[in-house]
Amino acid sequence: MWDPERMSTFRKKRRAAVLEHASRTPYYKSVFERMGATWRDLVDDSAFIEIPLTHKSDVRDRPNDFLARPRVKGDSIVRTSGTTGSSLAIFKDANAIAEMWAVWWRYRHWHGITRGTWCAFFSGRRFMGEGQGAPYWRTNYPGREVRFSGHHISPATVQCYVDRLNRSRLPWIHGFPSVIASLARCMLERGLGLDYQPLVLTVGGENLTPWQLKSIQDAFGVTPVQHYGLAEQVANISECVEGRLHVDEDFAEVELINQGGGLSQIVGTPYGNGATVLLRYATGDLAVADKDHCTCGRAGRLVASIDGRQYDVIVLPDGRFAAPAAAFIPALGLAEAQVVQHENGSLTVRYVPSVGWSAGSLEALDHSLRNFVGQAMEVNYVRVDEVQRTPTGKVRFAISELRGNERANQVSPSPSLEERGPAIPSQS
Repeated sequence: MWDPERMSTFRKKRRAAVLEHASRTPYYKSVFERMGATWRDLVDDSAFIEIPLTHKSDVRDRPNDFLARPRVKGDSIVRTSGTTGSSLAIFKDANAIAEMWAVWWRYRHWHGITRGTWCAFFSGRRFMGEGQGAPYWRTNYPGREVRFSGHHISPATVQCYVDRLNRSRLPWIHGFPSVIASLARCMLERGLGLDYQPLVLTVGGENLTPWQLKSIQDAFGVTPVQHYGLAEQVANISECVEGRLHVDEDFAEVELINQGGGLSQIVGTPYGNGATVLLRYATGDLAVADKDHCTCGRAGRLVASIDGRQYDVIVLPDGRFAAPAAAFIPALGLAEAQVVQHENGSLTVRYVPSVGWSAGSLEALDHSLRNFVGQAMEVNYVRVDEVQRTPTGKVRFAISELRGNERANQVSPSPSLEERGPAIPSQS
């Protein structure tokens, strides 16, 4: 609730501390030398943005060059979930872990969630074998969560999931939107529902698509609350009770860099990690900035929407990039969708129908998609039971097989660590 002037002063002090810390790392020491500057020269806004962006490949290729000091007892290693085997290992000190959980619990408290609130947790990680049967959940008593298997959700098993939720009446539902939407789709197809009203349903770790939003609303009777965070801790964006997305200005130095078409790339500098230093880290994630103010009274910038990833684009015949996710409107009756661009430039759209799908839906989908890609592209449609997922259970909207299309083939952004559940993780 700080006013903008107080927040600006606070951010500048934290930025100065990060720059001083960065000067001890081999990577940024070299960057500063090439710039002909010391860390003190780069504290002001105009000078700070002259620092070259740091990319995932920089950290992946030279991880030790981003360490400000040798590893000490109490440090943790967090590995991101690269979809092509290109994950990163990020060292974090105890303070970084504490700040991460503090900002997450602050956001949860806005929505009435306390440390004592029991959670129905749906993540993408496997904790049951493929051939194991009911029950499709495990109870974590210290963490106050019932962890449901996302890999066993189907029309044949959905009744078990609904019965377990109704018996326990868990007030908080949380997880990947793709997993919760999959459960919602099965519930709608079978005409099932909850016999109680959850307090809140929160999602994280993936972008929430319009068709997922509609399925979840129809099945659970609540609107999902979004949160955006990364394992690298370079940015955090939280939804308030008014449904507005707030940049957590005290957590990281977040830049929204214009990419054209109304989209901005999220670039961030984490404040609180004394082990690994990242300056102006390019996340590859896209958002729409909002110049409005929120009636909730919280200061800081607003984001109108988080519009997926930079790799969620396709290349048009004239070389332009297009982000066609908006073509897949929920009114078409979609449960899931995924676009694959092949080496010859053609598209294959994998789609999973929902209860609203009708005889004319495919024609309507093609018409909507053509507004984004034009008439020249070859587009094929394949109906599937489930779209392709990453090893951690995430869904990529667009998959590119184009050679040399570096932008479209970036590895996925690191997930929000909320996929590890609502409990405070161990430091091991």
